[in-house]
Amino acid sequence: DVTNNQGMLQLIDVPQSVGGYMITVTKSGYSTDKTYTPGAGNPNPVKTDSTVDAGSVTQVTFAIDRVSTINLSTRNQVCGAVSGVDFKIDGSKLIGAGTPDILKYSTTSVTDMTGSRIFSNLEWDTYEFSITDSAYDFAGSIPLTPLTISPNTTQNLQLLIEAKNPKSILVTVKDSGTGLPVTGATVTLSKTGFSTNAITGRGSIPQTDWSGGAGQATMTDMTKFWTSDGNIYIGPPAGEIKLVNLGGDYQSSGWLESSAFDLGGASNFHNISWASISQPPETGVNSVKFQVATNVDNATWNFVGPDSTNGTYYTTANTDISNHKGSRYFRYKVFLSTVTATSTPLVSDVSFTFTTSCIPPGQAFFNGLMGGTYTLTVTHPSYQAMSAEIQITADFQKLDVALNP
Repeated sequence: DVTNNQGMLQLIDVPQSVGGYMITVTKSGYSTDKTYTPGAGNPNPVKTDSTVDAGSVTQVTFAIDRVSTINLSTRNQVCGAVSGVDFKIDGSKLIGAGTPDILKYSTTSVTDMTGSRIFSNLEWDTYEFSITDSAYDFAGSIPLTPLTISPNTTQNLQLLIEAKNPKSILVTVKDSGTGLPVTGATVTLSKTGFSTNAITGRGSIPQTDWSGGAGQATMTDMTKFWTSDGNIYIGPPAGEIKLVNLGGDYQSSGWLESSAFDLGGASNFHNISWASISQPPETGVNSVKFQVATNVDNATWNFVGPDSTNGTYYTTANTDISNHKGSRYFRYKVFLSTVTATSTPLVSDVSFTFTTSCIPPGQAFFNGLMGGTYTLTVTHPSYQAMSAEIQITADFQKLDVALNP
């Protein structure tokens, strides 16, 4: 039967039954609501099958609305599609209460060859997403999850993933009043002998090995680079660069140019950093210097320093490179020098931060952690600082932090 203009259906003189009336309500283009029969799969339904007694009126209310669509994609931080990623979606509405609760909507799926998956005919609800793939970790989302879906809407959702490197934690920083993500917050994880930090809403790419050698134009192998002047020693051991030593003396200077990092689209760059920060005094002042080049064509490389000319250099680690805006491709050039033939500067890693359309707002992801107790500190110029001890125990954890203005 069908409801009237007031959305009601009245049935008169129906037979008596104790918990015997199974009712399903739906309409084309709408969601479905129904009663459930208690059983092994759902012993305590939220809405049980209805009972009709003699001489009484049984009234049952159902709620349906137009269905919606989620266009889901799995991406890395440089907007590259990642295919074949296993994930799970859980709604928040219940059809059964108890231990455990029975969700009305829960499904597993996998992204296709384009790193996408479309979910249509979804009921309005709040949905949580998790990565179930053994090869990847959930490193953030655009917009934030859980994701609240209204009736008759289409919502795009990007899940940012990174290669699994447990233990890992995803920290989401929100404004305590509005619940909106806070971008630009510095999140620091530290314990005895260890400290690392990230800035919410910014991506970071490190290079820690150059032993793969020269000749790679665009970065695909993180152990390689583009070219050098031949005076840079790249190992062994892997994981550091320094000046070449010939006959017991180091070369007086040398340079190395990285491969091109492809950020996938227009990007803004924020900082470049390197280690070691402190160099032997014998090497002289500014024995480690950098220049940066960016472009949109992966062809025009104009290396410049802080004033955007080729005559200046970045000489302080974690220095600002925000004069590079709107480009897709990035390269760095490192210059080493020494004034003493028996000493060389050394660089063990280089990293830079950036923002793109695929960097989730208000989130910071840390992986490769050891288990144990850490101090989590979150600071932002417009908010009160927050500090707390947290336990890293699982291969993957999520933590929400609310900041007060």
